[in-house]
Amino acid sequence: MNLLNKLERKFGRYYIPNLMLYIVIGNLIVFIFDYLFPELLISSYMYFDRDAVLGGQVWRVLSFILVPFNSNPVFMLISCYFYWLIGKIGRAHV
Repeated sequence: MNLLNKLERKFGRYYIPNLMLYIVIGNLIVFIFDYLFPELLISSYMYFDRDAVLGGQVWRVLSFILVPFNSNPVFMLISCYFYWLIGKIGRAHV
């Protein structure tokens, strides 16, 4: 039995169904807000910054996952589709 099977047997009950779908939706929401309202700078409050986390902004520990990697709408849709596809393939055996 390989390592991944052992880990899945041990921690499989803690998985979050459709996690990548939630991450993709969060990415799209942050991207839309940054695209439509650039003056709000929403993604700048979500980047992982160690000094800010130690200063009390603990939401940055998880929210950095939702920050889009690029600002081009076409590439954003392609990357979101790719993330969703990886999440869909990864749970095909569950």
